[in-house]
Amino acid sequence: MDGSFLNSRGLKKRKGESKTIDFSMLDLTALRKYRRTFKLRTRQNSTKSELVSAVAKHSSTMVVIEMEVIQQFLEALNNSDFTSFELRTFL
Repeated sequence: MDGSFLNSRGLKKRKGESKTIDFSMLDLTALRKYRRTFKLRTRQNSTKSELVSAVAKHSSTMVVIEMEVIQQFLEALNNSDFTSFELRTFL
């Protein structure tokens, strides 16, 4: 065997492999907005490093089902005024 398995969504994945996001690539404004949106408890004048740590810790607790997110995104696009956006070019 090659050490891979099917996860709960039927996607092939190597054992122990996980997807991670490098939050240090975000600018300070985006990190602060994330903190406000999700009401994270951090110091008011947190450094970027502290915010990256808090955001990474918070996001690791979130369960994301990719197909549901994509479906909701497409529905949001469909219900918006993006009249010049040609969705079928991406499908």
